[in-house]
Amino acid sequence: MAKKLSLEEVKELAISKGYKPLFKDYKNNKQKLLLETKEGYKVLGCYDKMAHRNAKPSAFGNGNPYTIENIKLWLKRNNKPFKLISTEYKNNSEKLTLSCPIHGEFRMSWTVVQRGSNCPKCAIGKLKKDRKLKIEDVKSEFIKRGFKPLFDKYNNNKEVLKYKDRKGYKYQTSVCNLRYGKEQHKFSPNNPYSYENILLWFSKNQPNYKFTSKEFIGTHEKYNFECHKGHRFNMTLKDFIHGEQRCPICARKLKHGDGGYNTTKAERNKKEWLKLKVKVYIIECWNYEEHFYKIGITRNLLKKRFSGEIMPYDYKILDTVNTNLYDAIYLEKELHEKNRKFQYKPKIWFRGHTECFSKLYNKELEVP
Repeated sequence: MAKKLSLEEVKELAISKGYKPLFKDYKNNKQKLLLETKEGYKVLGCYDKMAHRNAKPSAFGNGNPYTIENIKLWLKRNNKPFKLISTEYKNNSEKLTLSCPIHGEFRMSWTVVQRGSNCPKCAIGKLKKDRKLKIEDVKSEFIKRGFKPLFDKYNNNKEVLKYKDRKGYKYQTSVCNLRYGKEQHKFSPNNPYSYENILLWFSKNQPNYKFTSKEFIGTHEKYNFECHKGHRFNMTLKDFIHGEQRCPICARKLKHGDGGYNTTKAERNKKEWLKLKVKVYIIECWNYEEHFYKIGITRNLLKKRFSGEIMPYDYKILDTVNTNLYDAIYLEKELHEKNRKFQYKPKIWFRGHTECFSKLYNKELEVP
């Protein structure tokens, strides 16, 4: 038979497990012993579970007769403004009676209390208080996000307020939406200032064009535009803003009006073409029986320039140079002259087929 442990030996075990022993006698290893945790909660544990199962007794549970006392201590440790009135604990979902110093008694389960909930009426009062922020506090919410408030009155956090960004574009939103990051786009059917913002965008970014439509519906709808030469055309706002080519009439005249790009035309339009951004490119092209190179100029992205049926060959971009159209024409002419003896005519026609070469003296662009 195993030797019976002494009271001191059991106390030493409890201390080694982080408890303060509050028991004064010991009978056997199944006996429930009163212990105190580091936080001050009273629990019941037995030697067998502590020594061999490393079990931790619960401070809150229907098996612990000190649960009510422990809940009161928990409320104090967590600075809760209310007090526990109930004297009996059944389980963590059973509602307890608590007392708020402002609104009196209310009922709430221990699970909800542990999650950090407070008196329901106090919570509602706090929400109302948030809705009644001072006008200075509301404006600071916009200012700290880089916006300029355009309002002088405030009623609640769902009221729609007017403001503008650093570039001068106007919007409207509520404090509630602002805090959740629900900001408007400058061009949106939900933004009543979209039309005004579009006119501002044109004055800042495209002064040579006019937005002549009288209303705004959405970025995917077509609108009326007019270029500085008086050409009128329509296009979606999205295509106009993000596209490299805008006025289709100017674009056709620029490329095909006098038979394509050439130095004569470059000198005639020098002032205008020095402002037009383009790319000079070298691409390598091939299929199962052909292999050649192409040198050209584009105002579009290369993927867009050679998308779909425009390019019937596989291709790879070898080099590009961003420059203006005037300089690009002379650079392209120089590259064509240097590789003239390698000129190649592809078997499959495509736009730009006259600018192809069987090989190149240099596969990298040399910018003068």
